[in-house]
Amino acid sequence: MRKDLQDYINEYNPKLLRHSKACGKNLENLDFKTIGKVKGLSFDHVAILVTKQILNFIKNKDKV
Repeated sequence: MRKDLQDYINEYNPKLLRHSKACGKNLENLDFKTIGKVKGLSFDHVAILVTKQILNFIKNKDKV
């Protein structure tokens, strides 16, 4: 796990979100919820595990 993610988790105890159970299989030791399961809920802090497609959009402004 990246150090900045671990630091964020340690400091803010965010709700960890991902698109589906297929995302982040290497992080199964963390308590992720899928975005659909928490739809409509509010949290003070979140960490979202993005898909490769979304990451490419953020980095390169590619069309999704």
